[in-house]
Amino acid sequence: MSERKIPRFAAPAVEIEHLGEGGMILRSPRPLGATARSLGEKLAQWASFMPHRVFLAERAGADWRRVTYRRSSTAGSGRTGR
Repeated sequence: MSERKIPRFAAPAVEIEHLGEGGMILRSPRPLGATARSLGEKLAQWASFMPHRVFLAERAGADWRRVTYRRSSTAGSGRTGR
């Protein structure tokens, strides 16, 4: 399965508004764009995009207990996610 590249950051650009007494307000000139309404919505997006990737992991003795995006997105929904 090929993984598509997702840009992590926008190209750097900033608008500076200088305030009195040395303060300033920094803003990006770029609009934020579409965002997820909730963390659950974002989790569902990742579960459909990269279901096999590890979302959470914790130590379990000498080994690790891992939960994938697919499994975490189906937890509590009555689906197995397998």
